[in-house]
Amino acid sequence: MKQKTNRYNGYTAEELLMDDFFLDSTRHPAPGSNAFWEREAAGDPALEREIEIARHFLMVIRQEMEEVSGEEILALWNRVKARNARHRRPRLALAVAAGIAALVTGSVLLYPGREEEPPVVAGTETGTGFLPGESDDVVLVLAGQPRQHLRGEEVEISHAPGGKVSVNAHDIPVTGDESGGGDEASDVPYNHLIVPVGKRSSVLFPDGTRVWVNARSHVWYPVTWAGDRRQLFVEGEVFVDVAPDEARPFIVNTGLLEIEVLGTRFNVTARDTTANTVVLERGKVNVKTSSRQEVILHPDQRLEYRDGAVSIDRVDVQEYAAWKDGLLYFNGASLDKILDRLGNYYGKEITRDPAVVEMTCSGKLELKPHLEEVLEGLARVAPVRVERLDGKIHITNTP
Repeated sequence: MKQKTNRYNGYTAEELLMDDFFLDSTRHPAPGSNAFWEREAAGDPALEREIEIARHFLMVIRQEMEEVSGEEILALWNRVKARNARHRRPRLALAVAAGIAALVTGSVLLYPGREEEPPVVAGTETGTGFLPGESDDVVLVLAGQPRQHLRGEEVEISHAPGGKVSVNAHDIPVTGDESGGGDEASDVPYNHLIVPVGKRSSVLFPDGTRVWVNARSHVWYPVTWAGDRRQLFVEGEVFVDVAPDEARPFIVNTGLLEIEVLGTRFNVTARDTTANTVVLERGKVNVKTSSRQEVILHPDQRLEYRDGAVSIDRVDVQEYAAWKDGLLYFNGASLDKILDRLGNYYGKEITRDPAVVEMTCSGKLELKPHLEEVLEGLARVAPVRVERLDGKIHITNTP
């Protein structure tokens, strides 16, 4: 097996799937390892294609194994090992085995961040992932610093030139060297922002760019913009207002999508390892997919990338962006969809009668601190009643 210190020219997908470093950097992506594979593939279309095939293979394996028990995975692993013993040239079977082995030891991720399997990001503390119920606070982990628990329903974080950081207009202590110390983006340590259920946050960067972060979301961003691009990594949902800088395009990376802009406003939803969306309010963005498709998006368009396919439709942007202002806006939306969005935001299951599913509503709901308050407001404008059954919230229609 080739070691990770070797260059990967001439590697096939099968060999990549038997390579420890490739499997580890796919399972635990980080800005440094992402940059490494970008450099390896630069100017080598054949290697780029093999990397894409191997990553796609791991994604498919993971999807197929999500509903499979550990015993079934181990049984499949044993069958593959037995097949290897019977074949003289078992390269592909070994590759399959490597993919299954990665699943046996933990979920394979194309980008950070299952909450139970936080990514390894250079310069951040270990184990920064947010587990449901672990904390009700927004958590900010500045590179090399203890985690900060930030109280409030909506937390505003500001990074000023020189490394000064404030939360809700109050300075917070930062010790040590926060400059990063490298000329390349991969040399710069990353901060990590974790927003739990029922909360929102925003980050203002020294260049004037602002990122709003929705509930149940992670954002990784460098302590300083380095190199010729400004880049952050997202799991969950963000709205981005980018300050123009023609010399340094702004990149939002979800693992499935890479969204490149110079100056614009858009919403990104990346809560699923198989489906991401981008909704553009103004300007223009270039969206690159993990399957090497490239699309220019225009205002009032929504791009969905699902299972390797791209679809684009026109939408009311306010439906996708109002959350940053603490509102849920809907125009002729099904009540089923509205309840799903509320359940996702507050991290609670909301069951409903079949008759409720077919209802449609238009209007705005304020995202209050508690779900029950929002549902009471919904009951005042829609013919529904809120019930509590066995500790769960159930929505039924009124006669």
